Amino acid sequence: MKYWIGFKLKIKKHLSRLSNRVLGNAFTWKMSQFYGIESMNYEEAIWREKGKQGFIRSYEENLKIVMTYTKQLIVHLPPGRVVITADHGELLGEGNFFGHSKHIPRCSIILDVPWLEIKRQ
Repeated sequence: MKYWIGFKLKIKKHLSRLSNRVLGNAFTWKMSQFYGIESMNYEEAIWREKGKQGFIRSYEENLKIVMTYTKQLIVHLPPGRVVITADHGELLGEGNFFGHSKHIPRCSIILDVPWLEIKRQ
């Protein structure tokens, strides 16, 4: 029985990855929710709870929190240039995709690294 459960989980993950690549993860998440399948990650859980616009708002709210702490940190740095960067971009519904998982087709939104430059006097 233990092996059967593990096998079913592997099949679910592979089908989900295939569906994500072909149809977009938003479609996959809708179908999973329709069939009563548990969320597989936090992004899907947020999307299910809040919908597309709520997902985007949650992302924006998180960014505002990070920038508040960043402002507090910057005042303690010596004068000069400060660069704030990320390691990748984030899809927020473009092409029916959300997030940046390895199972999402690569595009300029993910590959272009967002950054902000601040000149301190």
